[in-house]
Amino acid sequence: MIDVAISSCARVDILEKAVYTFLKHVKSDQGFRLVICEDKVDGPARQEEGRLWIVDNTHLFDTVVWAEKKLTYVYCFSEILKYIKSPYFFRLEDDVVFEEDIYVDEIIEFMKENSADLSQVIFRRKTGCNVSELQEIHNKLSRKTLLIPRYSIGTGVFNLEWTRKIVSHSGTDQCHETGVLTPSMKVLGATSSIMFGEKQEHALDCVGDSLGFMKGSYK
Repeated sequence: MIDVAISSCARVDILEKAVYTFLKHVKSDQGFRLVICEDKVDGPARQEEGRLWIVDNTHLFDTVVWAEKKLTYVYCFSEILKYIKSPYFFRLEDDVVFEEDIYVDEIIEFMKENSADLSQVIFRRKTGCNVSELQEIHNKLSRKTLLIPRYSIGTGVFNLEWTRKIVSHSGTDQCHETGVLTPSMKVLGATSSIMFGEKQEHALDCVGDSLGFMKGSYK
């Protein structure tokens, strides 16, 4: 089973899209074990709406973690990491929509071939980074994959051993990508990569921005 680490902050309308498009488009012969961490938010009504949705859809999740305090995006990642067991795991943000099929087993095999240093494969969003000068990693997949100079806790496939090393080296549970995790990744000699869509530049879209949401536990 491949663990799926989901962080959520009571944004039911977009969480539902993320979970159901994941179940439709992301595939593995190993099967998935969905683990969700529901963060604390400021609005009681919104918190209750988020809680009720998860309770009503408990059948989708193998483990539900209820945050005891407001974690925000960067702490939620380190919290949910405590519950992940599979050597490679899928990281799912609550504001993405998958637009094409993704075969995780193929990506994991590619990562195993590069396990000496490759810590993650992040999926490129529709509003992706500038990739014109990044180095391509050649592989058997039909998806362009490039090395990126930054560690991300975005949606993608992660090597659990490397992830724990990078988070532990930072000496803090605050998983800030630029200020904390990227320096740790570089010191440890790990690498990060971004994978394109099979038929288009991006593999998924971020709906949070288009609906006026901010990252973390805020609207």
